[in-house]
Amino acid sequence: MKLIVNFIFLFIFLSPCFAQSKPVDGVVAIVNEDVITEGELRERIENIKKSLPPDAVLPPQAELREKVLNEQINAVLELQIAKKANIAVTDEQTENAIAMVAKNNNISAAELKQRIQETGIPYDQYFQEIHDQLVIHKLQEQELLPLIRISNQEIQDYLKHAPEKTKPAEDYHVIDYLISIPEVLTPEQETQFQMQANQISLLLKANKSIADISSVEKTDLGWRHLNELPTLFQPVILKMHLNQVSIVRAPNGFHILQLVEWKGMPQKLMQEMHLKKIYLKEDALNDAQRIKNRLVQIRAQIASGGDFSVIASQISQDPESRIEGGDLGWLKPGSYEPDIEAAIRNLKPGEVSQPVKVQQGWVLVQVVGRRDLQNKQSIREAEAREAIFQRKITEKLQDWLKQARAQAYISIF
Repeated sequence: MKLIVNFIFLFIFLSPCFAQSKPVDGVVAIVNEDVITEGELRERIENIKKSLPPDAVLPPQAELREKVLNEQINAVLELQIAKKANIAVTDEQTENAIAMVAKNNNISAAELKQRIQETGIPYDQYFQEIHDQLVIHKLQEQELLPLIRISNQEIQDYLKHAPEKTKPAEDYHVIDYLISIPEVLTPEQETQFQMQANQISLLLKANKSIADISSVEKTDLGWRHLNELPTLFQPVILKMHLNQVSIVRAPNGFHILQLVEWKGMPQKLMQEMHLKKIYLKEDALNDAQRIKNRLVQIRAQIASGGDFSVIASQISQDPESRIEGGDLGWLKPGSYEPDIEAAIRNLKPGEVSQPVKVQQGWVLVQVVGRRDLQNKQSIREAEAREAIFQRKITEKLQDWLKQARAQAYISIF
């Protein structure tokens, strides 16, 4: 599962964790044996500002500084925990992740490298940061995945209360009702304007006219592509459904947005894969190379007619799948690690991957079958499962980080 949404998205534009250098100056935080300097914090804040569009609304400087510092502390702490747990990422895995970044942004690896260099960021530093993000991702998988369980009843309950999606869309027809506010507000005024925005929202939802309300400025934005809408509106519009009304607080006032129409793109079919795996764990007697060599031999045995399920039930060290002959059932992309996804992407049904490095061991994965989720209900259930997973993993991550910080020595200056 994806624990960090787009955790390797084009990092040079979005990362709040990247620092081009490590200036030696005042210390702003101590995390066990590591320190975070004022220069690192300042530079990371500047990187965030540079990565955002000109019309982006940032929180006050003090709030932004606190948020970025806490993210830095979490990252440093997670890397320390991962090191103690012997969680490692190879250079090959890092290169594969960077290649995926390039692919997701429709550019070649060479073009990505050039863009990185054009920003003045040394490629080896970018490489190291992606490596660290992968380490953190693996740590979170190891610590949190065993805690996540999603029942069929949870999925059905979610579908009962979640309106059916009308996405993805190509163009949106949006009307913006603006309640302007002064630059400086008292808490009482803020509450009054919020109540007024809520009242306008209720009237619009009830299809009542607000033409006689002089304090509201109506602007029909017409048909616009998502990236042509104000940046502040985009994440809100993405979550809206036809005729839904949402309130956006902006520096110039309260925007009550109404999604009138949308023009949809053909929905891309989701594809599931039926997979089996054989997992062997590294230990004091079996190092990585020995395990890898053994799996290479097993793969050759299967290619010569050996039964994957029989072998999995005999030797696999994953207790849950072993009793099923290694059978993992039908899974959609994102339900397994990026390295596994890369290894099986081009496999045909019946074919077996090369050995893949995973948490504390190695796996062979067999693609049993592929199928498109053309059934509307199946697609909705898959989307519901992903939404529930993301909610649960976010909650677990927050709890886990809170506990990890409580057990660490952290001093903020």
